[in-house]
Amino acid sequence: MDGTLLDIDIDELIGAYFTALAPVIAPILDTDERTAMKVVEAGVKAMMTPHSGSNKEAFDARIEELTGINLGDPENERTIDAFYRDVFPTLRGNARPIPGAETAIKTCQSLGLPIGIATQPIFPEGAIHARLDWAGLSDLSLDIVSTYENSLATKPHPEYFLQMAQRIGVDPTKCVMVGDDSYLDMNAAKVGMMTFYVGTDANIDCTWRGTLEDLVALITE
Repeated sequence: MDGTLLDIDIDELIGAYFTALAPVIAPILDTDERTAMKVVEAGVKAMMTPHSGSNKEAFDARIEELTGINLGDPENERTIDAFYRDVFPTLRGNARPIPGAETAIKTCQSLGLPIGIATQPIFPEGAIHARLDWAGLSDLSLDIVSTYENSLATKPHPEYFLQMAQRIGVDPTKCVMVGDDSYLDMNAAKVGMMTFYVGTDANIDCTWRGTLEDLVALITE
């Protein structure tokens, strides 16, 4: 999503996100904000490496291993859910839809093509859907949007792409991964997916490259 459907400064978002999250998560983990965010970073790393269960389960297990705190405790879950419901959407900054994003999605839908929003699933559903709203896509009916609750791996691991293909009911070799990240997205080719690169690196190996408008032209030929 970021850089493909949503024009966003991801470093700016992460900085604002960590600043806002720290005072919320530190009391839960019963530690200072600096230590709390180091623990969160360790949880993210656990999601980014091969693991069993969902990404959320891997994140929560690592947090509990380091702190003894169960994030699944109802009170903790309510606090965290409130953050992603009430605070995260305010971190939009200058994020805005990338030209052609809505048209590309609607064109695929009009052609009966199943669509998966293959965003890096290291955020809860609330944060993912806030970013969909920033991209102007929250009102669209989408087949699957990857979140840390419903994903078993992260990009660029093959398991992630295979799971996405399975969830939209399409053989990987019949899928097209559209993305701007030469590493996280274009590695979909390793499971046989075709790739459409919307980034800026002229040396990237991909099936097609161009803008989202070019993608629409391609699929409507």
